[in-house]
Parts: sequence; C-alpha cells; structure tokens
Amino acid sequence: MRSYAKEIEDIRERLRSPFTSFFLTLLSIIQGTALAALFGKVDSLITRQAFHAPQIVMAIGIFFAIVTLWTQYQMGSLLYTWPVRVIDAFIPFVFGLFEFVMIIGMDHGAFFVLVTFGVFFVMTVFGFEYQYLQVRKNFHADAFMHRLTLGFRALDTGSSVASAAVLLGTAALISQFGPSAGYELVGAWVIVAVALGHAVRQAYQWGLVEKRLADMSEA
Repeated sequence: MRSYAKEIEDIRERLRSPFTSFFLTLLSIIQGTALAALFGKVDSLITRQAFHAPQIVMAIGIFFAIVTLWTQYQMGSLLYTWPVRVIDAFIPFVFGLFEFVMIIGMDHGAFFVLVTFGVFFVMTVFGFEYQYLQVRKNFHADAFMHRLTLGFRALDTGSSVASAAVLLGTAALISQFGPSAGYELVGAWVIVAVALGHAVRQAYQWGLVEKRLADMSEA
C-alpha cells in the first residue's frame, strides 16, 4: 500500500508556513480599523463638547489596549506556529468586537467600558488557553520551546484573570456608589493602568525570551 507521508507533511508545512503573515495581516486590519474608530469617536466627542477628563483618560486606555493586543499577537505568532484553523480567524475578530464596544461605551461612561474590558480579559483567558493547547499539541516533545517559554502560560492567564477581577470589581464599586465625575475618572485610570500593566508583562516576557536565547546559545 502506498504511503502518503511526504504529501501529508507537505500539506502540513503549507498550513503552517503562512501562520505569522496570516495573523499579523489580520490583526493589522482589525487594529487599524479600531484605531480609526477611536479617533472618530474622539472627534465626535470634541465636536459635541463632551470630551472631558474621564473620556480623555478612557481614550488613552483604549489606545493602549489596541496596541497591546497587536503586540501580544505579534509575540505569539513569532514564537509559535501551528496549522491555521477557522477559530484562528474567529478569535481576533471577537477581540476586535470588544474593542469597538469599548469605543462606543465612551459615550456611556466608565462603568460600561470597565465591564466590556473586564469581559474582554475573560475571553483573553480562553484565547491564551487555546494558544497553549496548540503549543502542547505541536511542540509536546520540544524541550527547546518548553525551556524558552517556561512560566509564560501561568503569567499570561494569571494576569488576565487578575485584570478581569480588577476591572469588573471597579465597575461594581462605581455601580454601587453611583456615577460621579470623580468615580468616572478613577475608573478611567484603572483602564489605563490595566492596559499598561499588560504592556509591561509583554516587555518582560520578550526580555526573558532574548535572555534565554542568549543563555542557550552559550551553553
């Protein structure tokens, strides 16, 4: 009976080879559209003279969220590859949808944006778990990849769970004490702090990758 091992491996390689360009192109389109929507919303708020301190800070936080989502996918797609599936296109669009809801929510106050951002990080937990499931399936016996990314899954999912708790907890407090300019501003700064926290996490992880690569090259 004829073996199709070579043909099967060729197809698998073709499925893996466009992985990085597929994700970065898709994310660039989604995040570019999100940035355009954010700038459009800011322009609308300024025109209506409704661009006050909470809206300014929320806009900064959403901007950082858009950038950090793109850099997260950039880091993941450069480190990991697997055969592209339908869900690999679906997940980025879901995150993009949450970003657009956050942008729309700037008209409705920090509570709305906090809740949306909190649910966004709940979805991020599932996104990370899917990523590391694929890593285990495709790199299960790869000691190099295990050593290179040791601890990343715990840091990624743990920080996402903590972010969701902080954002949803802040939203609950604002809801309990009632909307006010002070609470709105505090909620907006929480959004900025969470987004910047993930930028710091990404920088830390990328630094670890570079350090571990240097250590392994010298070993």
